[in-house]
Amino acid sequence: NLYNDGSFTVPDFMSVQISSSKFKYIDGKIYEGKGIAPDYYVAFNLSALQNATDKQLEKAIDLLK
Repeated sequence: NLYNDGSFTVPDFMSVQISSSKFKYIDGKIYEGKGIAPDYYVAFNLSALQNATDKQLEKAIDLLK
């Protein structure tokens, strides 16, 4: 129950094994389901993405240079 893991069987169909865990960030807080605010905000741009340009990926690459 601690890690919400285990296995189960769907009769005459499949057997499933799952695992899960919860992690704390360096500040000791748990951000599961909340997320962490980015250091650099780049707005999502569907039009650019449809034209094979990922603005968020390009920003990340620029920061590595």
